Amino acid sequence: MSTSGESGRCDASDAIRLPPEWEARPARERVRAVVHAPPERHRWIRWALAGHVCEIEFARTLEEIAGTDADLALLTHELLAAGPDEVRLEIARRWREDPGPFWVIIDASCHARVTCQHAGADIAVDFGTAASELSARISALLRRAWTERDRSPLTGLPGNAWLWRFVRARLDSGDAVALVMADIDDFKGYNDRYGHLAGDDLILLLTEVLREAARQHGAFLAHVGGDDFCAVCRPDAAARFEQQVMTAFESGRRGLPARDRPTITVASTDVAPEEADHLHGAFERLAALRIAARGG
Repeated sequence: MSTSGESGRCDASDAIRLPPEWEARPARERVRAVVHAPPERHRWIRWALAGHVCEIEFARTLEEIAGTDADLALLTHELLAAGPDEVRLEIARRWREDPGPFWVIIDASCHARVTCQHAGADIAVDFGTAASELSARISALLRRAWTERDRSPLTGLPGNAWLWRFVRARLDSGDAVALVMADIDDFKGYNDRYGHLAGDDLILLLTEVLREAARQHGAFLAHVGGDDFCAVCRPDAAARFEQQVMTAFESGRRGLPARDRPTITVASTDVAPEEADHLHGAFERLAALRIAARGG
């Protein structure tokens, strides 16, 4: 198999067309890469990294890449194995202990690939891997990392960044959507009275209610912070979504202390495709509706 920069190119007819919200990934201007590989591999590597990174620096020594602050580090297994023991150990330590960069090992034998990935490397591929395959794996790695950074550690739901991209993608495709916001009334007071663990349990109760409603109505659900949640559904499903959430939460809260059972506020607004460039206005409108709903 050719190892040139053309290796692994796919015809347009072979490409899988994804919904626009699936294609969202970190903006390429945020991702820097450092590479330590023989010059004859540089063209192939440039092709594999194209579209994912804004800058590629080619390191001359293993020591340079060991101390990098880049977002992604790519090196050949041969150069890694030939490096000084203390440098290789430092790289292996970073694989296990440091959150970045992402480490990609290329041109590795089967045994070396298994060893590197057990040791903590993010991707390890052999010499015959097509550039298109490595590109797809890097894309998946960056997308997953971006999603995890935006995910709530309590509920596991995506946050503001993915909500924004999802709404924008649906509007750009010509679809109107409904935004449904839900939050817990006087959540801070409940937290102060019963403690943060009880507050977390309350948020998880609302999460369970919203997940089930989102599943039934085909909605996208995000945890945008604290006790605030936002679902994105079809406009004709918003009223049913709201009612289901209110009814299910009322049922679920019966297991809470009778003298202080919290309530929730749910409000929604439709967003038309022509509002795609003015989403701040749509969310401001939704905020005003929440205040009005809470006031009765």
